[in-house]
Amino acid sequence: AQDPQNLPVFKRAWVYGTNTTIRNLKIYDETSDTGHEPLVWVDGSSTGATVDGCKVAGHVGGDSYYGIHVAPGASATKLIGTDIQFVRMGVVGDHASFLTLEDLWFDNIGSDCMHMNGMNGLVIDGCKGCATILGGDGVHADFLQFSGDPSSLVDVRNCVCNNHTVAHPNAQLQFILASNTAAIVTDLSITNNLGFTGDARIQASVMGVAVVENNTVLTNRGVNGHKIDGYIEIYDAGATSVSVVNNVTDRLVHEGDPGMNHLCVGDYLSVYGPTVNDGGALTEADFTAVFGSQADPAGDNMGWHA
Repeated sequence: AQDPQNLPVFKRAWVYGTNTTIRNLKIYDETSDTGHEPLVWVDGSSTGATVDGCKVAGHVGGDSYYGIHVAPGASATKLIGTDIQFVRMGVVGDHASFLTLEDLWFDNIGSDCMHMNGMNGLVIDGCKGCATILGGDGVHADFLQFSGDPSSLVDVRNCVCNNHTVAHPNAQLQFILASNTAAIVTDLSITNNLGFTGDARIQASVMGVAVVENNTVLTNRGVNGHKIDGYIEIYDAGATSVSVVNNVTDRLVHEGDPGMNHLCVGDYLSVYGPTVNDGGALTEADFTAVFGSQADPAGDNMGWHA
């Protein structure tokens, strides 16, 4: 998303009512805040709210504010084409229903770009960014995290997390995380996404139907001390159908969490693992499945195979 120019500037935006839209605004507060007050609040009484083409930012160099908070009870909210920077969490969805995040751009985030709890109906399509994470020593950040109560009807597609910089060497950024026993997701689809971070992974505890297809999850070794650790991992919390195919990862096997039924892991290794030296540049081959996969049935890429 482009930085909008000459936009009306506000310190806060509160969205209430039915089919309310805020469009092409800059919501910016340059003061330091020690709390987690949101810059944009979508009230739980709202239905059909839209935030479109806005720029949302806290103070430069800081990460205290939340960007956009969709409150419990809000229904059919759409966040579209909006830039979110210099906040602790980009978008927080909390016990809302039928939330759509489309073409959002995140950067300079202190923790999670998108943090979800107890959602019913969530579409995340074409969201990108997260080049820089501002968190300090030991910060655990995620491009997308589910925590707290279970969520359902989740569709994550066409997203790119391309992380280059962390503010502290012990900070970490994961890609998509829904792996604890509380934050189970029922009916989950994760398709056509790219995660390139210092601690790249897709992890999910699932019930119902799970579809994890055509994703690339690779480790940026320049961020994480040159380890190779990108993987996909699905845990069975009552799944009826699971499809994990045509994904490209750094490794196939991970030890999993103790006490959880380890259904399956990433499918096919990238050639990134065996062929690229530390500090080497990625090539087009690193983003394709290798020998023996459905994406390469003839086995022309002579890399590792499943």
